[in-house]
Amino acid sequence: MNKGFTLLELLITVSIVAILLAVGVPSYQTLVQNNNLDTRKSVLMQHLALARSEAVERKRKVTICGARNPQATTPDCRNNDWGDKGWVIFEDNPSAGGSQGEYDSAVDKIIHRFIPASTSITIATSNPIRKFITFSPDGTANNQGTFTLRDNRESANCSATATSKAGRRCVIVSKTGRVRAN
Repeated sequence: MNKGFTLLELLITVSIVAILLAVGVPSYQTLVQNNNLDTRKSVLMQHLALARSEAVERKRKVTICGARNPQATTPDCRNNDWGDKGWVIFEDNPSAGGSQGEYDSAVDKIIHRFIPASTSITIATSNPIRKFITFSPDGTANNQGTFTLRDNRESANCSATATSKAGRRCVIVSKTGRVRAN
């Protein structure tokens, strides 16, 4: 008795594998994209919460800003560039001679730096938080606004009432300093 496959059995097996791949691969790609967005959203929310809690704990202003060069000795927060290169959290001391929202190595202290593993996600912000958010010692934020995290499936930004959907995640910072996803 021959234990090999007949041509018909081989064709059926190949057809089944092809169908499973045709259905499974796009679903897997969507799963990976959604996971990447959710991960970046969670990291951003954690870092916003960290900045707020550090401001309360230190009893000083703490700023988080998108930075062109978060690993540099003096990160540049003036580029309105959230997320593509990363961000930095620092104790902000404008009363000691620095400018609020801009890292000044002579008077400010770095708390945390973040560099994304992937640049496939872009982050757009609403106007008040384009450059930075500073949390006061009482936990309030100097600016309120919305972060829109997007991948290649979405081009629209979030509004204050927009909800997350495939290809987009929304993170909102209120004037009270509360951070939430929508």
